[in-house]
Amino acid sequence: MSKLLYAAAVFSALATAGMMKQHEEHMTFVSADAAKKTVTLKGADGKESTGPMLNDMTMKAAMMLKPGDKVKVMCDDDDKGNHKGVSAVSMDK
Repeated sequence: MSKLLYAAAVFSALATAGMMKQHEEHMTFVSADAAKKTVTLKGADGKESTGPMLNDMTMKAAMMLKPGDKVKVMCDDDDKGNHKGVSAVSMDK
């Protein structure tokens, strides 16, 4: 099994077990900081927010984006719904 498929299976299992919650957001990419492993995004309301990128694959994807790109992000939350960080980012279709 490829590393990507294995990672997806692990995330799916954790989410199903109730250990992790995720939600999808459609936002505008502002910037990424590889040294700090953070990404800054702008919501539909125009408000910018910065949060941690939770894995190297997300960081690599974010570093390929340009400011103003429309993106789809997957955010991980704890069991109480508190935002933990961005686990995936891709161009929005």
